[in-house]
Amino acid sequence: ENRNFGVIRIGSQKPKQFTYDQKNVLELIGNRIGVAIENAMLQEQYIKSEEKYCTLFNSDPHPTFILDPHTFEILDTNQRAQDGYAYTREELLGIPFLALGDESDEELAEGLKNLVKDRSTLFTKKRHFRKGRRPFYVNINISHALYGGADVLIASTTDITESIEKETQLIQA
Repeated sequence: ENRNFGVIRIGSQKPKQFTYDQKNVLELIGNRIGVAIENAMLQEQYIKSEEKYCTLFNSDPHPTFILDPHTFEILDTNQRAQDGYAYTREELLGIPFLALGDESDEELAEGLKNLVKDRSTLFTKKRHFRKGRRPFYVNINISHALYGGADVLIASTTDITESIEKETQLIQA
């Protein structure tokens, strides 16, 4: 890109001219230093981008899960998921997402298997369980995404237990 980052001053105690080979070696050294500086700047941008992503991920008001697209195991989760499901991060990592709900839920299992890229799918009124198998109801929005360069599924849940309970009361009335 022919951008100058600065000047390297090379000196010698004895006055002399540098040979063609020496000039090439010095140019190579200068180029390597330039690449190292550029890499450091890119690393700094990457760290800032990663911090921004983490802030957005952990600030999401909904429990969010990063899933393996083949096994549906939980690869990562935000703090809201840990709070909402009453599990620690370590307890959630590695378990199948389907284990958080009714494992006999064929609609969700088939929906995950047949999820189309570039589309988001909403699953409504799914029963999930907090730690200790305490049930509650959620809507689940799932889509494909890239996460750390890998294809993953992002599942976001919304607690709708109150709405379901009010709906049930209205039906009974």
